[in-house]
Amino acid sequence: MSRVLEALTFKNGGKMSGLTTSRRSFLAMSAATATLAATTSTVSFSNWAEAQEDTNDAEVKISSSTCNACSNKCGMLVYSKNGRLWKVKGEELHPYSKGTLCARGHGYATIGYTDGRITEPLKRNEEGGYDPISWEQAYQEIGDKVKEILAKHGPGAIAAMNDPRPSGQFYTKRFINALGSPNYYTHGSSCNLSCNSAYKLVLGGNSAIDLANARCVMFIGRSYADGVRPSSANSLAQAAERGCHIITVDPRFNAMAHMADDWVAIRPGTDLALILGMSNVLVRENLYDADFIANHTDGFEEYEAAIRQYTPEWASEITGIEAERIENLARTMASYAPASSIELSWRAAIGCAYENSIQTARALALFNALLGSYGKKGGQFWGLSPKLGPLEAPKFAELPKIDENLKQYGSKEFPLALKSMGSASNIANGALKGDIKAVFAYNSNPIMAYGNHDAMVEAYKNLDLFVSIDIQMSESAIQADYVLPDTSYIERKEVPATVGGKSPVVDCRLQGIDVIHPNTRPVDQIYAELAEACGIGQYFNFTVDDVIDAQLAPFPNREEIKTKGIAKVMEGQFKFPSDEEFKFKTEDGILHFADDVWIKGGLGRNIEWIPPRVMPDTAKGEFRLIGGKQAIHTHTSTTNVPLLIQITKDYDLERVWVNKSKAQELGIEDGDLIEISSPLASTQVRCHTTERLHPECIWNPTHYGVKSPFLKAGTGLGIAAYDHTPFEVGKHDGALCSQEAIVTIKKVGA
Repeated sequence: MSRVLEALTFKNGGKMSGLTTSRRSFLAMSAATATLAATTSTVSFSNWAEAQEDTNDAEVKISSSTCNACSNKCGMLVYSKNGRLWKVKGEELHPYSKGTLCARGHGYATIGYTDGRITEPLKRNEEGGYDPISWEQAYQEIGDKVKEILAKHGPGAIAAMNDPRPSGQFYTKRFINALGSPNYYTHGSSCNLSCNSAYKLVLGGNSAIDLANARCVMFIGRSYADGVRPSSANSLAQAAERGCHIITVDPRFNAMAHMADDWVAIRPGTDLALILGMSNVLVRENLYDADFIANHTDGFEEYEAAIRQYTPEWASEITGIEAERIENLARTMASYAPASSIELSWRAAIGCAYENSIQTARALALFNALLGSYGKKGGQFWGLSPKLGPLEAPKFAELPKIDENLKQYGSKEFPLALKSMGSASNIANGALKGDIKAVFAYNSNPIMAYGNHDAMVEAYKNLDLFVSIDIQMSESAIQADYVLPDTSYIERKEVPATVGGKSPVVDCRLQGIDVIHPNTRPVDQIYAELAEACGIGQYFNFTVDDVIDAQLAPFPNREEIKTKGIAKVMEGQFKFPSDEEFKFKTEDGILHFADDVWIKGGLGRNIEWIPPRVMPDTAKGEFRLIGGKQAIHTHTSTTNVPLLIQITKDYDLERVWVNKSKAQELGIEDGDLIEISSPLASTQVRCHTTERLHPECIWNPTHYGVKSPFLKAGTGLGIAAYDHTPFEVGKHDGALCSQEAIVTIKKVGA
């Protein structure tokens, strides 16, 4: 197979051309530029007049931290002068950064200095605006309301959610559990709830790809150069250089596709059919690892009988990919096995995009088992997992036991959903039904990120109490009853976190700069004081330093971690298991190709095809609206950072992509203003026409369409895709079906 991407022809006649960029020419830009050419390993913020005033001759202080721009939490070093941010760079010891930060990591470090910061507690008034109040008043009124709700409705009527970061995750969960409620949620329902739930059920937990030794890797809707972890982008570039066969399956020619041998421009929402078709080839042609399956799995006979119906010809009709090509993809992957696998992905087509996303992830996990890649060098593996120390009495009071009859809201309706994440999106349904009366949202923007904006606003208005703890006036904050101002992440220290793998580390954010706004407070203090007001203060009679000491106790180098902020642990202990030693992370140590556990979630005991919820009628000019990340932004959290928004403006990155051939049929040219219409909304945005997109969809970067007037940097840029997405969570797992939206487009101006 040539390493130059060839023109592709779709079955529906949409011709893709002009893809002549070789992988080597892309690699010549260097691996680091996969995270965006606009960054370097060190960026100074010398253009901040206020932040840099009188610092030229000041002593430089260096503090270890972790980035807060996305869920990767890459290691970073914060350089300060006179207590003010001067510059940041990647932490060499951290497995995700290895000395490099992506563009958003550099830019987001400035969030504490941006306009739109919440600088004092706020209370919503009768006119819908906000009045500044004291911390004491905020705590007293919130505490009184919580006690009232507990008395009337019980702890099951209160929920808390956060976009998990170390202290935020620890304190948010402890707070809601101390109230007697099991209703703790992460952002997973809008990110990776579907795939993580499937991997837990099939594998016992997420595995990792041994990219350093892989010979063939397929990525489905995943781009290391868009959803950036710098070390992953670098490792992929190195793998490509040594000849690893890379396949990217994506309706869009994403930023990583330049490194691929094959770009498979699949019809959106049909990835499950592709995996089933490839699985059929492996089974039919006896290309699977029979010894691995015999030694480490059960139910294969049922699976084998079921998979026979999903021929490449069948898959071709659904995916738009030629049957011969599906066969060749499967044979190629089998030829490199066991150092061959499909990467587990994160969000995209598998994370939470479609009604069939959980089934797609299930099929992916089983396909890798056919290759025998688990536990093998170059395949999928489980690394070492450092364990933090327990919080023991008397310093840490044991939390009250939650009523055994009280289950996490949504767990009965969505039994397949991973309980550690839960369906935060479904909380909106709970609010509308009156089941949920109060919500605490920390570092989380549910109004904008967990479903259709208008539907979420309507739902959250039905709450008796909505408290937003954040650093900026997000779309959720402007709907809250109380807004409590947090410090930014580099203004505080946090509890430890672990990063597993071949060479695990324990890291601990250290305070990097002085508190910028004196009436803001760190998350640990906010939750401890809220707990006191709510009558559960006895469960928070400790400091963040007490937590750090307790959780670092098991590590001989704990003082090094506390001082330097990061250290390696369990060095030299990792090894790949022998076939006799290998076990899956499931309760019985084996993988079940067929399993009754799926039946309770409305799926079959065996794998089967499930279509997306909706499909576009191309004869009527309909498109599927899909979206994804850009290397400079993370969802909506970075759109108030001027440094990052300026890159958006400089390169017109807010534009929606439209297939060039389809655009020409509609009289649309590159740069035109178009109107996107659905039963829910009509929005206008400029477009980018390209052959690097499947003709049945339009692609929208998911960071724009700001609706809060306080987030001025991003105001007026792009559209919010969720405006067109009906608010319906997946019926099998409660995840947000973020790409189940059908739209039409037309030109409205040049």
